[in-house]
Amino acid sequence: MNPKYILFYLTAILLLSCEAYAVDEKVLVIGLDGATLDTLQPWMDAGKLPNLKKLVDGGVLGNLSSVIPYVSPVAWSSFMTGNNPGKHGVYGFQQVKPGLYEPFIPMGNDVHGDTLWRILSDNGKKSIVVNVLLTYPIEDDIDGVVVGGMMAPGVKAKPKKYESFLIDRGYITEGKGFLNTDKDEFLASLYETTDKRVDGTIALMGEIPDWDFTMILISGTDRIQHYMWGDMEDKDPVYGDAILNYYMECDKHEIG
Repeated sequence: MNPKYILFYLTAILLLSCEAYAVDEKVLVIGLDGATLDTLQPWMDAGKLPNLKKLVDGGVLGNLSSVIPYVSPVAWSSFMTGNNPGKHGVYGFQQVKPGLYEPFIPMGNDVHGDTLWRILSDNGKKSIVVNVLLTYPIEDDIDGVVVGGMMAPGVKAKPKKYESFLIDRGYITEGKGFLNTDKDEFLASLYETTDKRVDGTIALMGEIPDWDFTMILISGTDRIQHYMWGDMEDKDPVYGDAILNYYMECDKHEIG
């Protein structure tokens, strides 16, 4: 099987192969952190996101209920484990230790429950996981490769050999900050980080051709919306279309 995947998908598809399915089925999950149909639907209708529109027209689209509180580390922890916050134990970017009132920032080893890639690995399936929140520190003995996302101190992967593999290709874990960063500098870094993340994922798929499950999280969609949503609402003459332009750039990327 040698499918061509468009790198722009709004939903997650989970599939564990069984005897009823062909053994060469592969699953690609692309996460767009913070994406909303409030903007994407009119942009698709206007023909500005043709590849996303093609996927929607050939598949299923719908609004999903998120977890509470509505923040990325909580939602992605629920995605990767299938547990609600009360079970996986993540409630935000910062929380306190039970009974101790000591603040801490939850990391990958604070997420309770088996991750999707752990379950796949235990069932003989090979995964490529790139940039998902709260995957650092990276768990051991996953069949395939996991590349740590936000909170990772630089490019971190297991098996470790893939760190130099990605660094040699210019992979960037996080671009330059936002809210207090020059907007042009922020946008240049955001585009570079996205391009290198996509290129790194494609390279890993080529390096591990027998993968069963690949996931990449595009976090730039969330970052740019935090910083430049006001510019879009105010129709700023310089930056009013920055969010749309970034989504259009994402829509051009392909994996094949």
